[in-house]
Amino acid sequence: MNLKFKKLTTLSAPLKKLKKLPLFLAKNAFFASLILILLAAILGILVFYEYVFLAERKKPDVLPAYPVLNEAALQDILKTRQERQEKFDQAQFREYNDPF
Repeated sequence: MNLKFKKLTTLSAPLKKLKKLPLFLAKNAFFASLILILLAAILGILVFYEYVFLAERKKPDVLPAYPVLNEAALQDILKTRQERQEKFDQAQFREYNDPF
């Protein structure tokens, strides 16, 4: 059985250009590095602007009241912690001989 695949003409032109890109960048390495440095600087400026200048202008959300503690849950947590501490204190620790 002989299978023949037709070339996709819509993808062949961009792929040829994409294959030539590394050669072009290697021939013009200085300008390629300048472009990459410029892109990194622009990205850094955008991130700096977002997290410094815009963060200062935005007002933080203020909670209208203090959070209310559930006393029953707090007492349950304290009781559990006290029980664990008592179990720890009652445990008998075995002393091992010093191997040195």
